[in-house]
Amino acid sequence: QSCPQDNIPTTIHSKHHDEIVGLMTNSRNQIILSTLRNGARSIAYATAGDPDGTPILFFYPAGGNRRFLISLHNALSTKPIRFICVNRPGTGDTSCVERTGTASYVATACDDAIAVLDDLGVDRAGLLCMCAGAAFAMVFACRYPLRTSGKFVGIAPYVLPADCAECKALERFGALHCPLWLIGPLVGTVFGSFKCSLVSLPRSMILNSMRRSMSEEERHAFNSRLTREGDWIGDMKWMFEERTDAGADISAVLSKGSDIGIDYGGIVGDVLLVHGDKDKTAPYAAAMWLEKQIPSANLTRLEDGTHEGALFLLHTAVIKAIDSFVK
Repeated sequence: QSCPQDNIPTTIHSKHHDEIVGLMTNSRNQIILSTLRNGARSIAYATAGDPDGTPILFFYPAGGNRRFLISLHNALSTKPIRFICVNRPGTGDTSCVERTGTASYVATACDDAIAVLDDLGVDRAGLLCMCAGAAFAMVFACRYPLRTSGKFVGIAPYVLPADCAECKALERFGALHCPLWLIGPLVGTVFGSFKCSLVSLPRSMILNSMRRSMSEEERHAFNSRLTREGDWIGDMKWMFEERTDAGADISAVLSKGSDIGIDYGGIVGDVLLVHGDKDKTAPYAAAMWLEKQIPSANLTRLEDGTHEGALFLLHTAVIKAIDSFVK
C-alpha cells in the first residue's frame, strides 16, 4: 500500500545555520506501507529510499510507529540507503504480543523485525534508533548479532533510568516507585492526549510549543522549514494516524536492561551516539554513561541541541553518522 501523493518541497538547506541541513518534510508518497503475514502474526512495516541501497533497520521513539520514517526519508532520499521500520506489537496492524510481560513484548518486537528482514531478503542491516527506540535496538543487537552489519547509530538515545543514575528524572515524580503495569498505561494516556491535541488545539499554539522546546538555531531551522512547506502539523497528523501502544514502550524503558535482554558490554561493532547537550528528556550525562558501557561506542555532542531538535531536525552530525552506514 502506497501513501497518498503530496507535492511538497524537499529538503531545506540553510546557509547561515548549516549545523542543521535536513528537516522533516512531507514524503508520504514515497513511503511504502506493507503488512506481512508470519504464521498467526500480522506485522506492519514501512520501507523507504533506494530498494538496492544499504539496509538500515530503524527503531522509532516511544509512542511512534513505522510512519516515523517521514522524519528521515526526504533529507536522505538521494543517498544509497534503504530504510526499514517495523511496527512494534499492538501498533497499527501488527498483532499484539502473544505472551504477557515486558520482556516478551521487546523480544517479540525484535523477532518481528527478523521476520520482515527475512521476507525482504535482507541478511544483515545497520541499526538506527531514536530516543526510546534505543532500548529495542540494543536488545536486537544482543539477540541477533549476526543479523546486524556492525553499524549502530543512536540519535538522542533514551538511557534506562533503572540502569543509569544520570537519567532518573522520573523518580522526582515517584514514577519509578510505581509498578510498571500502572505507570505504562498512565504515560500512554499522555501520548494519546498529544495526538488529540494535534487535531483540537490551534495551529499557532502547537507550533509555539515546539519552538519553545528548541534552541535558537533549531528554531531558525524549524521556522525556515515552515516557511517553505507549512505543513508540519499535517506530517504529524499523518504520522500518528496509526494506533500505538505507548504504554508498552514506556514499560520497556522503565525496565532494567538485563530484564529485557540488554548486555551493554556485548554490543559490538561501530556504535555512534549523537546527543544534544541541552536535552532535557534524556540528559547528556546519561549519553556519556551509555558511551562508557558499550566498549566500541563514540559520542558526538550537539552544541545547544535539544531532544526535540534531535528527533525532528536532522543536524549535520546526525547525517554524518548515518553516512557511516554506506562507507
